[in-house]
Parts: sequence; structure tokens; C-alpha cells
Amino acid sequence: MPQKERQTGDIDRRGFLRVGLLVGSAAIGIPAGYLRAREIIQGEGNEDYDLVGEKLQVGEIIGDRELAQKYLEAIEGERPLEADPTIIRSTLYNAMRFYGTSERLAKRRSENVSISNDEVNRCLGACAYDSASGLGAEFNEGVFAESRGKLGWILSLLALSHEAYHLSVKKVLDRKGTEDYGVLGSYRYSREVRGFWRSDDVYNGEFADLINAPPPPLVGDNITRISLPEEFFAEFGKLRYYKHLLSSGLGKNKDASMFRDHSAFPNFVQSLVNIQDTQGHDDSISWQDWWGEALSAETIDNLHYQSDRFGLYRGIGERILFWNEKEKSPLSEEDTAALGVVAFADFVEYHLTNSEILTSLISEPITPEMIGEKAEFLSQQRQRYEEQEEFVPEPVPLPNLED
Repeated sequence: MPQKERQTGDIDRRGFLRVGLLVGSAAIGIPAGYLRAREIIQGEGNEDYDLVGEKLQVGEIIGDRELAQKYLEAIEGERPLEADPTIIRSTLYNAMRFYGTSERLAKRRSENVSISNDEVNRCLGACAYDSASGLGAEFNEGVFAESRGKLGWILSLLALSHEAYHLSVKKVLDRKGTEDYGVLGSYRYSREVRGFWRSDDVYNGEFADLINAPPPPLVGDNITRISLPEEFFAEFGKLRYYKHLLSSGLGKNKDASMFRDHSAFPNFVQSLVNIQDTQGHDDSISWQDWWGEALSAETIDNLHYQSDRFGLYRGIGERILFWNEKEKSPLSEEDTAALGVVAFADFVEYHLTNSEILTSLISEPITPEMIGEKAEFLSQQRQRYEEQEEFVPEPVPLPNLED
């Protein structure tokens, strides 16, 4: 979860809080300086700090089927939960590869992992950071609390899979740039571009909350905002990889199968169901057919890998224009992306309007003024929930596991 979630003492550790719970440079003939420069451009080794906690020093990478078997044996044998280096590294590595990360980057990042018990500077749950050794994951020791038994193995698998998505990017930019969303305003940033997340220096507009939303209630007081697309797609990716492991043998256990749609973000529950819809309802086409390539897993992963947030929203806006029933008014590329921002926010946070905005976007003439009006309505809805301390629904209870 972005936005400097950790602001303690003199440490400004840039990264994301993740709530999944609550090679080398040797190459013949290529100068080391060139390789170092390439690594820095890609965000690998571009920081002067490292992960907090004890770094995992052992563990091997095993394949998906063997990994699924290890989880299966631990769950069915009711083995006490522990921070098993092979399971941790293999889950991160295989999930990153599943999302499209190169073998080299997946291997490197799965080796940069620590377990933290620092009361001041520790990660609050499961975190991904840009560290001195490149991208890496840090886990609070509570993620692997022994008392949680077979439920713990399932939840730790989900947390690891979520973090792996945050690590599945090619470029971590550290330079100035601007994303212009037309009628909604523009974001200016000078560093920390990773996936769909940006460290915004300045936002010129009125509706920043449609991209960087308040966090869910389970997160904690140190976090102020989350990146809506970054966190939503990390949850979507997590569920996709989890179902892949279910099909690789983990699904033999019915307790594990009960968590196939589980999310720690209660405000995402309905939208996660919708984005995975392949059957449709009554006479309606499926959500996957409705969105087409704009929100296909392949498109999302590729855009996330390339850190192309603007491209994501522009594609969503183009899909809305495709479905719109009214005579088209020419929209600039920037306003088309703004249309995508509004449509995506309404889709992801279904509880705000129950898709009322999406319905209006295909039945009313679309103009920049109309996009602004819909953005204002959504922002007001979110503010109303915040003021009533009802920003998100009550957390969905965990499935009951057999004693």
C-alpha cells in the first residue's frame, strides 16, 4: 500500500503496506558499470536502505505442483505455521512468473525477503519495498504466527501471492513525469513510479480520491491512502494464482478451496467477483465479455509490468465509448482516460452506487462536463461514507474451517 505508510523517526522507507492478512551482474564482455546503470534504470538497487528484519538466507525454488503439495501436506497434517524459506521463496517466485515477470527478476526478488519483529520500523503486515538490493518483500512475524494452524498456511499463501504481484514490475522509475486526466486534472510526480502506483508530488484537480483512495479499516492508522488500481489488481492477481495452485493439487483440500475468492479488502469483494465473471447473469453478458481486453488479466499484467497507469485508464475509457448508446462527442485522449478513471472507480467500489455510474455512462451523452459531474458525485458518495464511518462494508468473515 503506497504513500509512505511508514513515517517513524528519520526513516522514510518508500514502499507499500500489503494486507494479504488483517543474475547477478556477471556477464562476459559486459562492463560492470553498464550493468549497474541498467539495474538502476529498472529500479534494481537504486536505494540506500535495506529491508528491516532477518533476511532469509536459505531455501530453494521448487515448482508449482511441488509447492502445492507442500501447502497441502502442511494444511492436512495441521503442521504448525512457520516461516519456511523454501515455501516463502517458491510462492513469491512462482507467482511472479505466473504474472509474467522474467526468470531473472523473479529469482532476484524472491531472494530479497526478510521477517521483521521490530516494534518501531517493522512492516505492519506484508510489504513490498524498493531496497538497496532491489525490489523485495518484508513480512511481519505475525504473518507466520504458529497458533494460526492450517488457517495460517492458507492466509500466508494469500499474503505472499498478493505481494508477488506488487513485485511483478519491470520498471521502477525515479524521474519526473506528469499524467494528464483532462477534466479531472493532472498528477505530477518525480519519483517512485512502480506498477500502477505513483508518489504524487502535486495533484492539480478535485478528485484525487478516485485514484488514490482511503484505505480499508483493517489497515491501521499509519496509512493515509492506497492506490485503487494497484491494490485491486494485486488482489485479483492473488486470487488468480491461488486458483492456479488449487488446480495444481491444493484443491484436494476442501478447506483450501473455501478461500478461492477471499479478500482482505472488504470494499473489493463484489468487484472481485464481477471481474472474474465469465458466465453472465440472466440475459446479461459476462463482465469479462463486457470489459473485453480493457480489463483482461493479460492486459492488466502487461500494463502493470510496464508501469503504465495512464494506458490502463485510457483503455477503460475507450471501452465505455464503445458501449455508449448516444452520438459520440469527440474526446481528447486525456478526457478519455478521465472517463476510464470514473468508470473504474465505480466498478471497483461497487458499494458506492451499485454500478449506477457505469449504467449512466452507456446511456447518456458523454462530454468532459458530464465526466466531471460523475466524478464529483462519486467523490461525494465516498465522503459521505467516510463521515459516517461506513466507507467500506463490514469485513467479510473468514470461512469456517473444520475443527
